Amino acid sequence: MRALILMCVLVMAGCAPLGMPSQPTKPVAQHGWAELCHFYYKNPTAELRQEIQGRRGFSENEWRSIDAHEIRKGMRTEALVCSRGLPVPFGDINNSAGSWGLHTQWVYRKCNRCDATYVYSENGTVTGWAY
Repeated sequence: MRALILMCVLVMAGCAPLGMPSQPTKPVAQHGWAELCHFYYKNPTAELRQEIQGRRGFSENEWRSIDAHEIRKGMRTEALVCSRGLPVPFGDINNSAGSWGLHTQWVYRKCNRCDATYVYSENGTVTGWAY
């Protein structure tokens, strides 16, 4: 069930509009976690961190990776979004679901013709990446 919910959130996150704002456009409590993490990546504030922590419960180790904009094996995909933002407007999120679970490829690009960073996750946990 968790994998199905996560897949739906990721698909919706991957469809974020091209002009996604870099800060909240309404009270933070009214934004979804993916938007909040994207906002935190763009402009880390204490208010956003507190709201995200209340919803996701990241460990201190995850917060260190988030604040350093690092990718780490074993980090939750929610922490990846807080660390790197959503892969918009030039990237993508590719999901593959089956009886084995949910496999996701996160494609981060700074521009259409830029090289990509590919991040791979299984069932909501980062398993590796390639530049």
